[in-house]
Amino acid sequence: MRAEMAEGARLLLGHPELRALVVLVAAAGLAVSAVNTLLPLYAVDRLALGPHGVGLLVTVFGAATLLGAVLAARLPARVAGAPAMIAGMAAAGAAFTAFALFPRPAVLWLGCGLAGTGLGLWNVLCSSRRQRLTPPAALGRVSGVYRMLAWGLNPVGSALAGIAAAATGVRAPLLLAGVLVLVVLAALAPALRREQNRSPDMSTCPPDAKQLADVPSSW
Repeated sequence: MRAEMAEGARLLLGHPELRALVVLVAAAGLAVSAVNTLLPLYAVDRLALGPHGVGLLVTVFGAATLLGAVLAARLPARVAGAPAMIAGMAAAGAAFTAFALFPRPAVLWLGCGLAGTGLGLWNVLCSSRRQRLTPPAALGRVSGVYRMLAWGLNPVGSALAGIAAAATGVRAPLLLAGVLVLVVLAALAPALRREQNRSPDMSTCPPDAKQLADVPSSW
């Protein structure tokens, strides 16, 4: 198991565009987990939404995420790759930043819709690109390492958000979450824009890779 995980990490981190995807997803995971942790407190204490308002807010976020996933399958081919991925993640980062800078209920409602749509769009397109870039025979181990890095940082983001909020208040960590997403996205956007028309490079797979092939799955 360790050898397979190490092989997946080598393939994932050795490919420039896969590496860009996982770094961006890890940063977004930190940010989203921080926002998810703080948003109920922010909505109730700062914006006086009440428990019913928070429940509806979560519903809006979830419905918007589903909408973004549906839109991803209907985008024209010329924008369904990097442009839509960048726009989706930028929308989430902008929404998180707006939560901190403009503490108003209307901004919170609109921001949840914007962030949910953007993340839904990103998730579908990112998963598709990751699977297309990964050598088919190594998809299982690469996906395993990818998910471990992407999801494993979520508890860290939640913990850091709580510590930061206790020290500075709720708005500061929300602002940091948005800035983190936007800065990492700006740094990695050139890698996301590179053409991906070439076939996956099977030369990087170990000799037994065909015996370890996995079924493609969504992120």
